Amino acid sequence: GAMATSVMLRIPRPPQMGIGVKIEQHVPGAPHRIIGIDQNGPAWNYLQIGDDIHEVNGSKTNHLSVEQIAKFIRDVPGDQVQFLISRRAGQSVQYGGQSNGSMVRNGGERAS
Repeated sequence: GAMATSVMLRIPRPPQMGIGVKIEQHVPGAPHRIIGIDQNGPAWNYLQIGDDIHEVNGSKTNHLSVEQIAKFIRDVPGDQVQFLISRRAGQSVQYGGQSNGSMVRNGGERAS
């Protein structure tokens, strides 16, 4: 597989709010993957489509369901959330940094 880079990000967002992403988990116990980002949401300039989430605010999150991680992100106190993510080499080229904002707003479950 391609090399992946671990990145620590602090994403500012209003307290008790999500970050405007759509998340999927291929199998229970796997990292949650970003599959949509609202271009008007807090995560837009930070996360990319295809990023895998490993920790939120210093806690491992692979054991959580999509619903649970969404609630966990909202429940982080204060006005920012820290993420440990992995990003595969060439990922930004593969996805082209394209907007999936409309998909997030109009299609499927809005995860967080």
